[in-house]
Amino acid sequence: MNAAISQNSNTCRLCGGLGPLRESHIFPDFFIKGLEDHLVTGSKGATQPFSITLSVDPKIKGGRKQRGHWERILKIKYRLLCKTCEERFSQYEDYFRKLFYGNTPGSLQKENVGKLVSAPFQVSTQKVCSVRVVQCDYKLLKLFILSLLWRISVADGHFVGGTSLGFSHERRLAQALLAEDPLDENEYPFLMTDLRDEIGDDLGQFIAQPGVHRDPDNCRVCRIVAGGFNFDVSILALGHIPPAIVQKFTLRQNGQMILIAADGTSRIVDLARRLKAANAIPAVL
Repeated sequence: MNAAISQNSNTCRLCGGLGPLRESHIFPDFFIKGLEDHLVTGSKGATQPFSITLSVDPKIKGGRKQRGHWERILKIKYRLLCKTCEERFSQYEDYFRKLFYGNTPGSLQKENVGKLVSAPFQVSTQKVCSVRVVQCDYKLLKLFILSLLWRISVADGHFVGGTSLGFSHERRLAQALLAEDPLDENEYPFLMTDLRDEIGDDLGQFIAQPGVHRDPDNCRVCRIVAGGFNFDVSILALGHIPPAIVQKFTLRQNGQMILIAADGTSRIVDLARRLKAANAIPAVL
């Protein structure tokens, strides 16, 4: 295995094995399908799935397109993994979907998993809708996060390109994924936030472009937003201890995690402003 393997039509980016590659999603397929509308097309009145992309990037001419178009243009789906590695990731995705959305097909509907420990309250300018203690399978949930983080780091294309964590982290993540090792709770710890609107209803109908920023403790953080959740994954050097706030809320090796449901409308408003400034959405928004 080598995280720096050059990508071609026959080499699995994770294990380095040669053979036919699968069309792999950078974001799990259920996140993408959860955003689709089914519209009538053609003279026979058949319905087809469509999704919308809006972007401040002038190279991306957004709009509503049929399934597969934006996945190809934005390279959030391409030949990346062999069958074995693709199936390995699928088991983590299945666990996450069933835990947080149940088995209902179609559009994602978040379930109120875990034990409620706090009613709504205000933190600075942000409303916290609730706090829940969730009991998870540490291995499956952590490997889901690691697989998502690795895919975002190694992918290129307009949507996720530029989010590389660097060779050492890609190699560490690949080693963990191949060994099915979720690593210690202090390695790639994450804060997971359930995004809601200002009255507490689900806010999940978008996937945001991932990015890396510095938190107040000057630690690198990779932010991923999809399926109504915000994942802030701390990118730390091996052996470094996460900030206290991360240690308090992250997934622990006993399977316990504190999940905050918080008002995420400010992020939607900010995105709308930037899209409007870029002439990517009509002025009425």
